[in-house]
Amino acid sequence: MVSTSETGHAKNIDNFRILISSVTQLGAAYNPAQASIQIPALNALLASAVASSEELAGARRQFDEATNNRATLFESMNSKASRILSVMELSGLDDKICADAKALVKKIQGIRASPKPIADAANPPETAKATISTSQQSYANRLANFALLVGLAEAQPAYSSNEPEMQVAGLNAYYSELNLAHNRVIDADSQVEASLTRRDSILYAETTGLVDIALLVKKYVRVLNLTQNQVAKTILSLEFRRK
Repeated sequence: MVSTSETGHAKNIDNFRILISSVTQLGAAYNPAQASIQIPALNALLASAVASSEELAGARRQFDEATNNRATLFESMNSKASRILSVMELSGLDDKICADAKALVKKIQGIRASPKPIADAANPPETAKATISTSQQSYANRLANFALLVGLAEAQPAYSSNEPEMQVAGLNAYYSELNLAHNRVIDADSQVEASLTRRDSILYAETTGLVDIALLVKKYVRVLNLTQNQVAKTILSLEFRRK
């Protein structure tokens, strides 16, 4: 659902378009001395506002695509981590190494090292199920813990698997794919922020932004004192809201 704030930005741009059309209809009567509210300048400002709005929409689409792609790729991380642990155990690695790997797998999967007790007679603490640890479940934390798990497997000469995707090279390739997807989200987020800043500057910068310029146009139309002119009434009725 489109947020109220985003609807407001679009409404400002639409009303500015109506404003330009209306002052153009005033013909020779609309003749301000200030260059910033003359029709060519208004058209240029509208074009910049539309372009910045479209750029922001495109940046948000790319962010959504990157986010969805990352989510899809990360879905298989839990099972991959479990499989790595199984390969370690099958390879006959030292119990301490396997215990370290198991701890990393639990972090990746968001499982507490011990069950969280529940104060309920029907569900005594000893039967409580392991619960999600939110502190370990950000994409960055899961990725970092998975890198540690792969590094742990790589450091063991005895680690061995006939399945290519479970061999060290396959695990590193899988990690690289995850890392690339995560970095694309970070880059896309930065682009959204940059586009948002440009859009807001064009619309809301003090004195030079679309809203302030529109209010100056309305002030000039009041100076014209066209009280019986329907076009002037339309101009004065247009609303422009600051962010």
